[in-house]
Amino acid sequence: MRISLATVLSMALMAGAAQAEQCNITVLFPFNSSTIPSEFLPILDQSAAALKSGKIEIFGHTDLVGSAEYNLKLSQRRAQAVEDRLLAAGVAPANIVKVEGLGKADPVVQTTAPNQENRRVLVQIDDCRQEVFAAAGLSTGQMVALGVLGAAAVLALASGSDGDGGSSTTTTTTTTTAP
Repeated sequence: MRISLATVLSMALMAGAAQAEQCNITVLFPFNSSTIPSEFLPILDQSAAALKSGKIEIFGHTDLVGSAEYNLKLSQRRAQAVEDRLLAAGVAPANIVKVEGLGKADPVVQTTAPNQENRRVLVQIDDCRQEVFAAAGLSTGQMVALGVLGAAAVLALASGSDGDGGSSTTTTTTTTTAP
């Protein structure tokens, strides 16, 4: 098992990117589960405070184990669980413009073995600029701390087994575009 420094830094940059117009939050799931792991709850809750503006798209994914039909339904339940958590934390329903389960489509790792990197929900946020987080009462330091918390959760999940006998790693992508 290995986690690159880029993975950890990208999670920290997700919350602390001062000029990012789009960023992503990745939530990893256990095998055959749509329950958000407790390590990701604070990340979603604290991020929700900053997501009072901008548009959010949520995409659920599964690994490649099992039938396409079952995995499509599971990915939809995962995406719905993340949407429900964000709504409960105060994100306006109008800000969430898409919630979609993609099943086995778009795997991070091409393997038919159970793989935690593929069992994920990707939350795409179209406005991650510092002003957005500041409007929610989060300072730059708090945004970076949120990113560090996310990185710690990623490290905690990746340091052990993914529950199905295999090791796991995590990839989080932060997209930053010039203003």
